[in-house]
Amino acid sequence: MSIRHTINELQKVASVQDELMRQLEDDLRELQAARDEIDTYLHKAIAVGADRTAMMVEAQAILKEAHSKGGVFRFPSAVPRLRVVQ
Repeated sequence: MSIRHTINELQKVASVQDELMRQLEDDLRELQAARDEIDTYLHKAIAVGADRTAMMVEAQAILKEAHSKGGVFRFPSAVPRLRVVQ
């Protein structure tokens, strides 16, 4: 094998390696962007869950207060239990 042929083969290998690195970097950027989108979605979902929990606690307090003032609402049991969904 000649030196020129060896150099050409090494250049081809280096070119393939460079292209693979570019593809890996592109894939990494896409994964990071997807991770950022997921993080944003999760933060919003957590905030919505916290808001919903706060509203349910407030509604339960209002129901308890209304029931203690003479049973404005006619429930079979004293006060219905509100289930918190997370």
